[in-house]
Order: sequence, then C-alpha cells, then structure tokens
Amino acid sequence: MNKLLICLLSLAAVLLSSGCSSDADDLLQNKNLSSVHGSVVIDGEPVNAAAILLTPGGGVKITGSDGQYSFSDLIPGKYEMKVFKEGCQSLNKSIELAANRDEELVFTLAKSVGGLSVNKSYIDMGANESNNVAGFTIKNDGRTDISWEISNAARWITKVEPASGISPVGGATAVSFTIDRNKLSSTTTDNYATLLVRSTTQGDGSVAELLVTVFGSGNGTNTSNDNSDIDYVMVGDLYVQTRDLSDEKIDWESANLLCENSTIGGFDDWRMPTIDELATIYNNMTAIGGFTVNKDETTYYWSSSQSGQNSYTLDFSTGQQRLFTKHTDCLVRAVRRDGPPIVSTLPVTDIGETTAVLHGNINSKGVPAYTERGFVYSTLFPSPTLESDQKVIVKGTDIGEFSANLSGLTTGINYYVRAFATNSKGTAYGESVTFRPDNPDYTILEVAGIMVQRSDIGDTAEEGLTWEAANALCENSIVGGYTDWRLPTIDELATLYVERDNIGNFVEEYRYWSGTESPKGGYYSYGFSDGEIFDYSNSRYKRSARAVRSLP
Repeated sequence: MNKLLICLLSLAAVLLSSGCSSDADDLLQNKNLSSVHGSVVIDGEPVNAAAILLTPGGGVKITGSDGQYSFSDLIPGKYEMKVFKEGCQSLNKSIELAANRDEELVFTLAKSVGGLSVNKSYIDMGANESNNVAGFTIKNDGRTDISWEISNAARWITKVEPASGISPVGGATAVSFTIDRNKLSSTTTDNYATLLVRSTTQGDGSVAELLVTVFGSGNGTNTSNDNSDIDYVMVGDLYVQTRDLSDEKIDWESANLLCENSTIGGFDDWRMPTIDELATIYNNMTAIGGFTVNKDETTYYWSSSQSGQNSYTLDFSTGQQRLFTKHTDCLVRAVRRDGPPIVSTLPVTDIGETTAVLHGNINSKGVPAYTERGFVYSTLFPSPTLESDQKVIVKGTDIGEFSANLSGLTTGINYYVRAFATNSKGTAYGESVTFRPDNPDYTILEVAGIMVQRSDIGDTAEEGLTWEAANALCENSIVGGYTDWRLPTIDELATLYVERDNIGNFVEEYRYWSGTESPKGGYYSYGFSDGEIFDYSNSRYKRSARAVRSLP
C-alpha cells in the first residue's frame, strides 16, 4: 500500500515537472466558466430547427424537436444572442454571464409581418474550400406583388444575385450568393453575417433574415493583426463599427438613415453616436481602426447631439468639436450600446375639462429593444413612477413619437406626467411635464378657495359697468351651471391679479370692481396695470368686473 502511494506521488511529480501544471491550471480555470441553455417557443410550443447565434465566439446551435439549446464552457462576460427561424421575426437578447453560473433563457418568437419570407433561416458554408456558393428562395405569400432588396454587411460575401427584384403573389425567387474565403476573419468563430431581405413595397413592411456562417477554418490567408477583418469592436460597453458607413462625406439625414438601417454583426439597433461617444471613439481610434486621418484635411464625423437645427461634429484630425448645419457633408461611424431605452416627454395637448392628450418620444430603443412604453401620471408626486402612480400603456416598439388619450381627469388639479419605456435593463423615464385640466369658461384657484370665470362679465369695453350693474350680472350668471357667482372680495381680487396670466383675458389698463365696501360707503376696486387699490365713495363709477364663486 505504501509502495503504491509512493509510486503515485512520483508519477504526479513527473507530470508536474513535464508541463502538466498548465493542464491543472486549465481545470481550475474551467471551474469559473459559464453556460447558458433554454428553449425556443412560439405560441407556447417548441420550435424545431431554429438557429441561435451566440457572439462573440460562441457559435451556432440548432434546436431539436423539443426546442432546446445549450452553450457551455463560456468565459464570463457580455454576449449577444440572436434567434433565426424562417417564417418568424428574428429576436435579439443581450446577456451578461457570471462565473460558475448556468443561465436559462427562453426565446418566444412571433410570426413574420407582411407577405415576404425566405425558405430557410440558416446556412453554414463549412470548412470545405470548394464550397463557396449557396442559395435560398424568397417567397411571397401576400396579396400583392412585393418588391424587395437584400442588404449584405459582410465583405466576405462578395456577390448576391439578384440583390433586388419583385416577387409576384404566390411566387418565389431564387437567390444565390458567393463567398471569398480569402476575406474571412483569422478568428474562425467570427465568420458570420446576416443577409437582410427587406420589402420596398409601401405598406407591406416585410423583413426576413438569413444567417450565414463559415465556422470552419477557411483557408487562413487573412491573418492581419488589425481590425480590418472584423465588423465591430467594444470600447467599454460601447460597440463601434470598424469601418465608416460611407466612403464619402454625406449630410446628416443620410448619415442617420445609414446608421439606423445598418445590420452589421446581425444587430439592427445601430445608431449615430452622441458627441460624448464620438470623443470616446476619438480617444480609442487606433484600437478601433479604419480611420483615414489626414492632418492637412479636416475629417469631421457626425454625432446625434444637436443644438437647435444644427448638429455637433468632431474632427478626427484635431479632436475639435464644431456645430454644422445638417446639410453639411461629414463622415459617419455607427455605434450601439447595451442599456435601457432613451425616452422624452413632450408637451401635453388638447387639454379639456376632464381630458388631455399625452405625448412622448422614443429616442433610442435600448439594448435589448424595449418591450413596453407609455406614460405614468400623478396628482401628488412631481416625478411619478410605475411603482407608485397611475399608468397608461401604448402599444408599439418603434423609435419616434407616441401618444395616449386620457379621460376622467379632475378639473382644476395639477397633473404630473412622464413618458417611460422598459427593457430587461430597466425602465427609463422622460422629463416631468405639468398640466391642468380646466373648463374653457372658468378655472379653479385652490389657493384662494374660489372658482373664477375666464372672461369679464358683461360689456366692459371703454365705458364699463356701475357697481350695481356688475353685481347684478354676477349674481344672475349661470356659467358652468352654477348659480352662486358673485363679485370677488378685494383680497380675492389681489389673488386674481397675481394669477392674471394663468386665468387669462384681463385687460391691463382696466380697474375691476370688488364686493368689499370701503369706509366711504362705496366699494373698493383694483387696478390691473399696477396692483393699486382704489377706495371709491361713488358706486356709480364704471369699471370692469370678473365673477367668482366659493369652492364647496
């Protein structure tokens, strides 16, 4: 027994001294690796033959009849997952894998929108150097002929034929593409691309995606150490494309459209960088690569940051920021970032006695894209949230403006409203906007405990009214269905003067009657030009009048 133990110890010593310690270290390192598994479903049923792309470096898994997939031995960190299935809308998710964790993710697919589709969702070109041409079919199951075009983000896919066309109702179009293995990435797991088939027929809205991979070894001739063979790099949590989207300088609108329509890396949420993000790119331009900087020529890049009708730019020759009109021609580089969406609250419109229309704007969908948007509102909290206040959900997942109609509001009370959008990273809120439902004929001044008519009572132009006439008109008024209108006291008139702009329709040079008697036997009036109080002994003077009533 002792001899056996001595032999084992000796063998271990030999193995360690001969380099096996690295294997042991690898085993220890493996204990910190991550994995992710789950399923792909549609309408609660498992999806067979769906392709799941995990980047960077994870490869592709194909689901079986049970809809299950699994990725293992992953280094902890941030990853992107995208699911492809013919007849369904592709689905993206961003994940962050922790050490020693096995995450579970269920992908729920939705049927494609519109009549356009492709007959397959995934093509693997493999490692065979002679396998350089493949094809698929575009089908039209709609009710009208559909025109379409194909976007290709990979330089190693050198030809797509035809790249555009028209598919008749019930018809199909064969498409072929060619790859050049000399242009493949030297990192074999990075050789993936998406062919995006997009309808150009107005009102159809069809989009179909085909995943193309060459996860084989290729011929290995592209071994450069720069970023010329990859589509994007990460600077912190910012994804930056390694090439400009246009070889020429272009105006802001064209540049913004190129960013939003980019599908490089299989992602569809690329956008123009902010000016701060441009500064980050400039500080890391050597690591990112692809910039052609001539010190004798300005090389301004567009940003999404704006001031009035102009947009900020950054010169990559000098690092100088400058505002340009959007008609100026500059370069553009697209970015994307993991995080919550960006949303703004716009002014409330069509404010009535109990109704209003709320408006918001989605500036960025977030990564992953937001799944819910709407408004939160409150009469108590200046910054309402989903947790504590009322909300209204607005359907849709687009960038841009959205709105909602509110009813059943309380007249004369201040409401605080914020637009919101939520993704798996969290909920983002817009600025808080205040509005007040009011009757067009009167408004409520809670500070004074009164209701005030929005217009002077009677014909007060030029000649005005005697106190007796003004008092009689107030007492006989039935505005809003109320019969207890009266002249305001002199103190209430002082409040009306302070709130005159909010109430509206006061004439600055007029003096207004009060219902408060003066020591001289007449009634006080109030000057709306300077807030002066007048003590009149003769009520037959003619002045203006505004009716009020006490709140219950």
